[in-house]
Amino acid sequence: MLANRILVFLLSITGFVIIPVQLVTTFVLGLLVGMSFGLLLLPISFIWILLSFPMIGASWVTAKLGWLRTPIGLLGIPWAFIANTFVALMPSMGELESRAAKLMIVQSWPYSWECWRFQTGALDLRSPENSTFREVIARVSRGVPLMERTVKRIELQERLDPNMCMFGLKKLYLHWRAKRILTRQLKRAATIENYLLLRICGYLKASSGRDAEKDKPNDQDLALIVGTAHWILGIGIETQVLMFGDAEIATERIQASANDLLRADEMLERLVVRLLYEIASLSMMLNKDKWAQEYVGKHIRIMEILKAARPKWPELFKDVNESLFKRLFVGYLEKYDPDMRNLASQLFPW
Repeated sequence: MLANRILVFLLSITGFVIIPVQLVTTFVLGLLVGMSFGLLLLPISFIWILLSFPMIGASWVTAKLGWLRTPIGLLGIPWAFIANTFVALMPSMGELESRAAKLMIVQSWPYSWECWRFQTGALDLRSPENSTFREVIARVSRGVPLMERTVKRIELQERLDPNMCMFGLKKLYLHWRAKRILTRQLKRAATIENYLLLRICGYLKASSGRDAEKDKPNDQDLALIVGTAHWILGIGIETQVLMFGDAEIATERIQASANDLLRADEMLERLVVRLLYEIASLSMMLNKDKWAQEYVGKHIRIMEILKAARPKWPELFKDVNESLFKRLFVGYLEKYDPDMRNLASQLFPW
């Protein structure tokens, strides 16, 4: 206890000198960390390990042999002082509570071992047997709001700096990372949809009985084929309808063609429903992404299709890990296009 009182007293006196220097070093080193893409944090962390581990180890010895607490504590004051100065002068990169936790380990010397156990959740600060350590923590954190908040977070086993990360704002970083992943998934859905669009058009063209080379479809036939594929996938058919003289009759022909194909192929219908559910879900999470909103905007029937399919195939809307989505796509490829089976492993690598 004597060693800790002396250490805290010395740190309070020298704080008037360290704080002005800290403003300069944290700013300059913070810039260097950013310019090095965080690589400078590696040697900083290594030095912290070299300074803290001996303190924690020596403190463990004094915890086992209580009569050594005072002599080792007094001898270790210069080391603790150096470690405290180092932590204070290094940039926190926004992780203020994490730095406060490091300072707590140093400033609680020679109770650094107990402090480390407290921070890892292995020591109960409120336990009667830890009354001495509780007094040390109270002395270290008294009058320092950041330190008091850090102590409370550790007690409640909350994560320190929940909105921060190594290079600054963690919320922004996680948002950027999540958006990147979601965008990649939506692009995968677009790839699958384009593949299905080509397969459906190819099937309709082949099933019409025309020779692929000699007897090419006219504009109306082509509009009927593309319109059918679009209707199945929930995409608008306004452009295809314009190719006919009577829009109402054209719409009925396209709908009838799509319904005939879906009735004959339930696997295709289930795959389309699961695909459209993927597109709708991802576009809702990417509601501020211009491309995502333009992409889902083309699917004017998407909610109509999903609403009709939910009572029929509720399992398609509970496929959280995408296992069913993958099985449907793999099954479709194996049935209709076995040469493209590798496409499934590329789009679903897990």
